Parts: sequence; C-alpha cells; structure tokens
Amino acid sequence: FEHKFTAQEKDWGHRSILALSDLRSPEKGYLVNDSCLVEVGISVQKTVGYRMYDDGESVEAAAQGK
Repeated sequence: FEHKFTAQEKDWGHRSILALSDLRSPEKGYLVNDSCLVEVGISVQKTVGYRMYDDGESVEAAAQGK
C-alpha cells in the first residue's frame, strides 16, 4: 500500500499494517526461520520545511535553501 505526505495529508501514515497475531501465525507465512523481511521505499520530491522532534516536543525548522 502507499501513503503520500502532502500539505493536505500530513499525518504520520498508517497506525496498523498487520496484526501481530497474523505476523506470528505460521499459516500466514510472514515469518521464515523466525525472521520477517520488511522493505520500504521513500522518495522526497521537494523539501520546503520540516519539523524536528526533541524529547517529544516539535520544533519548527526551515529548510536550508534546497
């Protein structure tokens, strides 16, 4: 599945991807030799500003000229 962060969609994404019980279920086939491989692709189109998080508090920051 896909999630795009935009000015209108500025949440952190999905709260849940897979139930832990499904991940652990041998019938589902997610775990092989007690391992699960997760692949993620991230693409940044343009940075116009960002938030830094320090000790749970957000701090607004401006992009450095890019």
